[in-house]
Amino acid sequence: MKNIFLNHQIELNEILEDFFTSGYTRKSTPQYSSNYSKEIYNLACKIFKRGFLSECAKKNYHYSIPLPEFVDQQQCEGILNSFSENNSFFIFDENFLKNYDSINNFYKKNVNSSYVYLPNERSKNIDTVYNILSYIPNSTNLIFALGGGITLDIAGFIAALLEIKVYYLPTTLLASIDAGMGGKTGVNYFPYGKNQIGLFYEAEKLLFNPSFFSSLSLENKVCGLIEAIKHSWIFGEFENDISTILKIYKSTASIEDYTYLIKKNILYKSHIVNLDPFELKDIRTSLNLGHTLAHVLESLSDEEFITHISHGIAVAHGLLFLLKKGFLQTASNLNDFEKLIREITENYPVIIKNPIPPHIIERYLSQDKKNYFTASCSLSLPSYGHFSLSNNPATYLSVTQSFPLNQISNLIIQYIES
Repeated sequence: MKNIFLNHQIELNEILEDFFTSGYTRKSTPQYSSNYSKEIYNLACKIFKRGFLSECAKKNYHYSIPLPEFVDQQQCEGILNSFSENNSFFIFDENFLKNYDSINNFYKKNVNSSYVYLPNERSKNIDTVYNILSYIPNSTNLIFALGGGITLDIAGFIAALLEIKVYYLPTTLLASIDAGMGGKTGVNYFPYGKNQIGLFYEAEKLLFNPSFFSSLSLENKVCGLIEAIKHSWIFGEFENDISTILKIYKSTASIEDYTYLIKKNILYKSHIVNLDPFELKDIRTSLNLGHTLAHVLESLSDEEFITHISHGIAVAHGLLFLLKKGFLQTASNLNDFEKLIREITENYPVIIKNPIPPHIIERYLSQDKKNYFTASCSLSLPSYGHFSLSNNPATYLSVTQSFPLNQISNLIIQYIES
């Protein structure tokens, strides 16, 4: 796929643009046009919204998240050194690299087989993928990615295009709890929104060094905690997880606390992903709880309608939106759930920079990958404890509900302006 991707950029982008402007969703059946090369067209079908459902349904192999390996700083450096002469290519998150001298020294020794990426939502795009691919030697048989969620998303997509192994070493709590596992890779595609282009491709190995997380900023920690809070809602475990979550939130957590939270969230996510790896059923969409508004906010931030907003903070607002508008119902024993979400969103508010036209919101909503029809908006609304690590999956009910797109758009505008 690498040669098609690199050598036919213009035609590939034309096909993707055609898919978007035609209003295709993942459920659509695209009609091949003889104006395009069949080979390039097939690649576009595979990467558009991580593949049309008809494309993903062809995948019939067993799928599982690899068992995590927890390492300390010395072991981490030893693993890196073991791959330095092994046809490996390293993708480093610049934010992480500049804070760890030993890892930075490793990079300097392996600069010809490395790429340093400064992650942000604007550069998380197809042009960055083209650029990194042009640096990777043809002999490469492994990509080793060290960084946060954006870095891992891009590295995984590149490995998928090359059809080679990829190892992840997440360096943020968010990437460790959510983005680093489950096989979703990809990039944003302006002006159609978040993660519109990508592939399902699981890492061969997941490595975790919890000592990285104690030095993260509070906002960075909160971004990871929000995904943990989301998982605890889906599995009905908030009351069991809240003590560890609060320790991290209040910066009193130990390495053991971080390790516990990561391990438990790997169990949560792997349980759902193994039931529905390619989002062919209404199961994996439960992980999208709070993400409809979140992706709208991130896109608004990219276009400078609002000030910068981190992914986890955007998800917190997505959860509060569902609570305030009555889409999620909490019981009296979950008062701390809503209280914590409200506290976080008050500390990190949505700040408007420029007037937001309603059609902009509708444009983002229409491209949501959960939607089967562009005139409707599907929300992921699993009830508290919808899933259990022990329940028979046959008992699970639908988690998404569809609403008129303009109704959700109006509610979002009300929320942002309130």
